[in-house]
Amino acid sequence: MDHLTALQDRRVLASNVDQPLPGSAPTRRTRVWPLLLTAFVAVGAIGAVGTTSLLRPQPTPAPRVTVAASDQPDPGGSTIVSDCFGIDTTRCLTANPSLHPALSQLATTAEGPSLMHSAATAGVAVRVGTLADGVYADFDPKARAVTIDTSLTKMSARGQAAIIAHELCAVATWSGPAGIVPSTGLTCIQEQTSAYATELAVWKELRGGGPPKDSLETEEDDLVHQMDSRGPSFWLELAMKNRSTCN
Repeated sequence: MDHLTALQDRRVLASNVDQPLPGSAPTRRTRVWPLLLTAFVAVGAIGAVGTTSLLRPQPTPAPRVTVAASDQPDPGGSTIVSDCFGIDTTRCLTANPSLHPALSQLATTAEGPSLMHSAATAGVAVRVGTLADGVYADFDPKARAVTIDTSLTKMSARGQAAIIAHELCAVATWSGPAGIVPSTGLTCIQEQTSAYATELAVWKELRGGGPPKDSLETEEDDLVHQMDSRGPSFWLELAMKNRSTCN
């Protein structure tokens, strides 16, 4: 299995293929062109959009839940430990305490604060749990939860932060104005591309110097190297691989 195939497979769960997944459109001009490139490789997916173009209701944010005690259950019926991570003086993001160091790292990046604010406003919790083999993280809109696989708890906080950013990008799209558009075909491909672009942008901000600390950091380094060295062809290949998931 090539590296980009592994990258795609690590996050997509079959149970969420029909859910309003992926992320918000990037705001930086330097990251607009990867999305434009996806249009040229996703023409075949446009037909799928036409049959599902009715607007669906925008999700109504659930009441914000703050779980102060570590022995309390997460929202959604899970028994995974959770706690409040403060993002400003009046709001917190419900998140497993083991992920607080990663959220602290994410908060220092350009996009991190807005991503966490969107998740907190929508009542989405960030958990730790067991996912399918090879899946690093998953956003389940029905449960209003981002789940980080237990295997990543052994990885560095900055690596975890990049993965969390990917999923919170999906949350931001689902809970925002763009969430009323069905996530199929070309729209889905663009959203997937945006989520990966966000992940790699966060990783580049947090990377610093020195050798990678673990396998996740090695993977993120490799992806950034491919992105920087291959340019448009990297995003075209990623879009083609996402196409089968989005149809």
